[in-house]
Amino acid sequence: MFSLSNYFFNIYAIPPLITAFFVIFITIKMLANWDRSDAIKYFVLFCCSLILWLLGFSMMYFSANPDIAFFWARVGFLGVTFIPVLALMFVYAQVGTKKIKSSIWYFVAFAVVCLIINWSTTLIYNGVKLHFWGYYPIAGKLYIIFLLMFVVLFSMCSFILFKSAFNYSLPAAQRRQIVYVFTAFTICLLGVVDYIAKYEGIELYPFGYILIVFFITLISFAIIKYNLLDVELVLARTGLYLLLYTILFGIPVLIGVKTGNWKLATFIAVIFASIGTMVFNGIQKKTENLMLAEQRSYQNILLQAAAGMMQRHDLKKLLKIVVHLVKRSVKIKFAAIYLLDDDAKEYRIVSFRADDRQHIFKNAPPVFSDSPFVEFTKSKEMPFVYEEIPEAVKKKIHFDFRIGLIVPTFALKEVNGFLLLGEKNNHKPYSKDDINIFNILASQTAMAIENCMFIEEFKKAQEKVFSAEKLASIGGLAEGVAHQINNRLNHFSVIAGEMYYELEEFKNKMTPLVSDQKTFSESIKYFYDLSHSLSDNVKRTSAIIKGILNYARVEASETQYKEFELKEVVELSIDLLKVKHHIKAESLVDYSSVGNKTIFGIKSLIMESVYNLVDNGYEATLEMKDYVSKHNPSIKYNPKITIILNDNPDSSEIIVADNGIGIKPENFKKTFAPFFTTKSSYKSGSGIGMYVVKRMIEEMHKGSIWIESEYLQGTKIYINLPKPS
Repeated sequence: MFSLSNYFFNIYAIPPLITAFFVIFITIKMLANWDRSDAIKYFVLFCCSLILWLLGFSMMYFSANPDIAFFWARVGFLGVTFIPVLALMFVYAQVGTKKIKSSIWYFVAFAVVCLIINWSTTLIYNGVKLHFWGYYPIAGKLYIIFLLMFVVLFSMCSFILFKSAFNYSLPAAQRRQIVYVFTAFTICLLGVVDYIAKYEGIELYPFGYILIVFFITLISFAIIKYNLLDVELVLARTGLYLLLYTILFGIPVLIGVKTGNWKLATFIAVIFASIGTMVFNGIQKKTENLMLAEQRSYQNILLQAAAGMMQRHDLKKLLKIVVHLVKRSVKIKFAAIYLLDDDAKEYRIVSFRADDRQHIFKNAPPVFSDSPFVEFTKSKEMPFVYEEIPEAVKKKIHFDFRIGLIVPTFALKEVNGFLLLGEKNNHKPYSKDDINIFNILASQTAMAIENCMFIEEFKKAQEKVFSAEKLASIGGLAEGVAHQINNRLNHFSVIAGEMYYELEEFKNKMTPLVSDQKTFSESIKYFYDLSHSLSDNVKRTSAIIKGILNYARVEASETQYKEFELKEVVELSIDLLKVKHHIKAESLVDYSSVGNKTIFGIKSLIMESVYNLVDNGYEATLEMKDYVSKHNPSIKYNPKITIILNDNPDSSEIIVADNGIGIKPENFKKTFAPFFTTKSSYKSGSGIGMYVVKRMIEEMHKGSIWIESEYLQGTKIYINLPKPS
């Protein structure tokens, strides 16, 4: 059977053989892009059937012996049998049918029966006949049934695809795919000529393999490359080309037939041929302008907007303008911008505009920077439609809104954000031109965002410098004032000392007088007490001034990042607490666990933060004391503030805990809000302290602060400060 004498070189066998290798190449390409979707799985099986058919019939054309040719015809039929069935399975998967309908398995069973009949009888293939292209099968008595199955199943495929192309509940990109596939199946229906050629008396060359090239190419583009073609334009150009050249060449032929003057007809044909291209280009341009008028209008708006991006310096306003402009000009369901939060290592929605379901965007979960979606976005480097995302990646992202296009923005080859666009209101997919325009917009937006962020960082740096200078000037002022006060205190101290020694000398000289006169003795004692009181108050006032001076004094090194002992900061804060509230805080604040551990940060800012937290804790214990005295006077309440420092490998954790009144649930979320306070007016709470602390920790130190609190149980405040890497 495989002897070379049974075969001969046949030029007509080469095209289907080349087509078979082309389909093999496409199949390998599909397997390389397989994302475990059913559509690609069934398409690969469909391609395998085509390969078997094309190889079998190529060998049949090469055969010089009718028996050998008949064998290869039956081998080819192994593939032909399942082509229409697998085509229908592929279509069901392509339009999104979750489960293959049970009726299709009847067709599978019928195909298997036909296969058995063809191998064991001549009812389907009744031998082969020699044509000018080589041996070709002869239709048997039951072959008509198989022909009807091909027509019915391929017609079903076309109907399902045509219906789904207008199903606007499907994503626009999927509908574009369906249009591609529908076009391919419509072309492939012409392959029925291969079946007709099997009937005796019909000498029709079976050119179905040529259609397979277009069929396979179009579907592979539809599955792998969503925006490679604009179907509407391709169909319009093709239809226009056929119509125009039918007219231009039909007229000369008609003139030649009617008049018999073929010279005149040829002359007219030459003239039409010379002007045909110019006429076609002119009509094509006008047609495209009409078809793309709306699209080019908003593309021009977006290009103008991209050119003016760099003039915006306010990031929030810039992002609001982008989403508003894109949504209004392109006329889409929504536009939302995700921006990278470097500290949290995640992308969050920072601006959006939508027709409805606003709450979905407000409460949208973040996208982590190490997620597969972000990695896929990096690999694309261009805007892309949602359907291009592999199924495995789609399962790991959770967007509660239907996305049409994803437009990433890059800074130093890293994704610093992305713009999510909903589907167009007219249900049309995004075109290749759209993607090019949005790529330009993304580049300009990325630069504008970087520019805004640079300006904001510069402003913050200026604020830090101003704050440091202000603290330094306050420290200098405090030193000057303290110097003047200390001079007065020294004078009072001298007076108190002189008064004491004068009284002592008078008492020693006038002992009998002092001892005999009770009134005089009491006066001397009174002046003694005044002297002691004056001396004690001078010492206390000097200590107070020293505490305030230590807190306000900000040396240059204390406005810079460095390591220092937390204990020193805590002790200064306690000194200031004693001054403010006129208390002895030694037994109130427990910071024994702090020891000599060090932290990294700006000392003056950490000092201010710790003092605010200790001060708030003390006032919370006062409120708790009042509450206990009113509601549970029998309970002995011991106020306590505890400061703990935990040394972690990459951070330092400061915990300030108190057993005070705690925070009510309705006030918990407002704790860090500016100008919110739970303190009574007589305690002059401004509500700015915790807001400032949060900013100093998060913005200046890139750390984090959070609260755990329960009403009537106390409060714990955690500060996490990163260590230098």
